[in-house]
Amino acid sequence: MGDRCYSEVTCNKRHVYYFIDMGYREENGSGYQGEEVHLVDEEANYANYDDLNELGGKGIPFHGSHTEGSCYGAFCFASVGLGCSWVSCDRDTNLMVRFSESDRAPVESDIEEACNYLDILEKAIKFCREDIYALAVIGDPLPRELDIVKPRTSKKKVKDAVHEMPIRCP
Repeated sequence: MGDRCYSEVTCNKRHVYYFIDMGYREENGSGYQGEEVHLVDEEANYANYDDLNELGGKGIPFHGSHTEGSCYGAFCFASVGLGCSWVSCDRDTNLMVRFSESDRAPVESDIEEACNYLDILEKAIKFCREDIYALAVIGDPLPRELDIVKPRTSKKKVKDAVHEMPIRCP
C-alpha cells in the first residue's frame, strides 16, 4: 500500500471491467449514461498512474482526474488508446500551467501539454459515448478520428485562457 488519493474516470460501458480491476467502482446513483460510465476510486494507490498508463496504450478510450497525494499533485488524464495524456490541474480540474520567473510568461512545454490533452480529451469523450469495443488493435489501421498528429487546439487559445495566479507555499 502506498500513497492514496481520490480518482474518477469515465469510460465506455464495455470497458468497465478494466477499471473495476484497478479498484474503481460505480459512484452511488450514477448508473450508466447510455454507453458512458462514470467510476470512482476513493483510495487510488498512487492515483492508479501505472495501470492507467498501461491501459492507455491498449486501445481503450477514457478520461478522468485525480486529486493530489502526499508526493504528487492533482492531474487530469485522457486516452484514446495511443497512450495516456496527463496535465496538471487544481482540485476543481482547472488546468494549470507554470510561469517562467524570468519573463512571467507561461512555460511553453506546459502549453503544449495542455493543447495535447485537450485534443485527446475531446476525442476520448466522443469515443466513450460510442458503442465500440476497442479503438486500436495491433496491426489494424487507426480510424481517421485518431489523427492526433495535427493538434486542433491552438497554443494561442490556451495562452489566452491562462491567468497567472500567485502561488503560496505553506
